[in-house]
Amino acid sequence: MDKQYFFSTTPNNSTYKKELVRKTDSLVDNQNYYLFTEGFVSFSREWSTVYDVEEIVLDVSTSHPFSIILALQYASFMDPVDDLNVAKIYLGIKDPQKEYKKCIEMGLYMGRLFIKDIFDFESISKEKLVEGIQIILNVIPGSNGKSSATLKAVDLSGSVISMIKTGKILNSDWNGEISTGAHFKSIRIEGIQSE
Repeated sequence: MDKQYFFSTTPNNSTYKKELVRKTDSLVDNQNYYLFTEGFVSFSREWSTVYDVEEIVLDVSTSHPFSIILALQYASFMDPVDDLNVAKIYLGIKDPQKEYKKCIEMGLYMGRLFIKDIFDFESISKEKLVEGIQIILNVIPGSNGKSSATLKAVDLSGSVISMIKTGKILNSDWNGEISTGAHFKSIRIEGIQSE
């Protein structure tokens, strides 16, 4: 085989190059595409304090992606690795009057992010927790009726300091009331809501 064409699949002449450019240009898609969102509107609601709120309900469609953003801050005298200082949030509470509530539990336990039975390996430093962080839950529903969820901790500079993922939660499990525990300062829900 000729060495000149061993690593080349196209002949080296200007006529071929011009033809190649013309063919590539004809493959450009110039059509307009539209995203139909009729019947749905974007939704965002924030509670700047969670202590005096009687009821927080997930008012977004769980068949669309949604996010829950929580501001969390520990007092300087608290030890985050003490199992009494858990920062929990309960999502999808179906019957709040029952003693045992079927729901999704997530938050911070002994300095580590958790969602249901999945825990991060790394602990978040006490300094970061006293300074304040955001815990952000992003949920993306799948076609199989289940959703994938990402829970991450972000420091005040916006850097991700911890993150876990799960794909085992049903879309319908997210629906219901929300209850937050100690250390949470605010909560914001973002997503899509039916009109």
